[in-house]
Amino acid sequence: MSISLTPEQQQALDQSAGRLVYVTDPRTSAAYLLIPADQYENIRETLEDDRVQQAVRLAGMRNAVSRAGEEP
Repeated sequence: MSISLTPEQQQALDQSAGRLVYVTDPRTSAAYLLIPADQYENIRETLEDDRVQQAVRLAGMRNAVSRAGEEP
């Protein structure tokens, strides 16, 4: 889904001078952060890599615990 910025949002983004822009939903007071899509993709890839590494470590630890209980 893609939405267009309102003129007010565009002005805030233009005046941000590269700083992060926070947006608040007036209905819920939930805060959101506007970042360029390419920066988001880099962050997403990094987080995904961290999740994969954590899953591999967890599987290794389970395997080690399982083997520790085996008879030689």
